Amino acid sequence: SVLQVTEGEAVYDMAWYPMMSSSDPSTCVFLTTSKDTPVHCWDAFTGQPRGSYCAYTDAEELDSAWSVCFDNLGRNQVYCGFNNQIRVYDLGRPGR
Repeated sequence: SVLQVTEGEAVYDMAWYPMMSSSDPSTCVFLTTSKDTPVHCWDAFTGQPRGSYCAYTDAEELDSAWSVCFDNLGRNQVYCGFNNQIRVYDLGRPGR
């Protein structure tokens, strides 16, 4: 089968959850980041969004991450690379 998700603009980066196991659907997720959108966490089976992680500039404008990755130690953290900074989000707490 083929999985398809739609982003509004060109995708800058994507990352699979490193602890993914097909026998545990809760671990079957991946991240994407694209121009002018928050970082999205997607369900790898259904293609439905599981959450979004937003970052804003000092002027309260949405900031797009250039790169994304999961924590490899199983701490359920999402690392997002922006211009001159890295922001860390809790995978279980989507939002700002």
